[in-house]
Amino acid sequence: MEQSRQALVRHVTRRPSFEPAICPLIFSTSTTIIRQQQRHGPLVAHDGSQHYPAPGDGRPSLALPGDGIRFEQTYWHYFLGLRMAYELGRHLKEASRVKLFMQFDWAYVDGNNEDRHLLRVGDRRTYENTRGDAWHALLGLNVGITDSINLNLAVDYLKIQSTGSHRLVNHAFDIDFTFDHGVKVWSQQTSINVNVEYLF
Repeated sequence: MEQSRQALVRHVTRRPSFEPAICPLIFSTSTTIIRQQQRHGPLVAHDGSQHYPAPGDGRPSLALPGDGIRFEQTYWHYFLGLRMAYELGRHLKEASRVKLFMQFDWAYVDGNNEDRHLLRVGDRRTYENTRGDAWHALLGLNVGITDSINLNLAVDYLKIQSTGSHRLVNHAFDIDFTFDHGVKVWSQQTSINVNVEYLF
């Protein structure tokens, strides 16, 4: 009985295992957790026009010559996502130094907007304080040009959507009120990034 058990143990320990060459690692993945601030402005709208899109409102558009609105927007993003990389050289000799990388993220968003209406009488300002979420995606290539130089190409997309409150203030007319019906702030951003890495 003891000899049979030892023979079984020897048989199990000698079973062949999978080698990395047979099952190569195709994707490398990592989790991303990022806190990011995105700030736009201050921006100033110049020589604009105001339209009245409400149903039944037949008023013509109103020209706004000169500086019209001073705008400032700040978003805080709290991202959680996944980053992946794929080594093309594992299967294509012609692409021995080419890496495909992708990133997908979701974020909780805390947004603040401030508009100063420069053409209004008094000091008229509006504020939006909103909460919502954002979706981010990135797709890119890392290409080895020489032994010490890499070229990176990436397309980046970000969509932000939030709801909250709108406040209107103009102390010259004793105006200060807030409402939260129909308040929506959103942004869609697409960018193409190109950069060169030099390896020391």
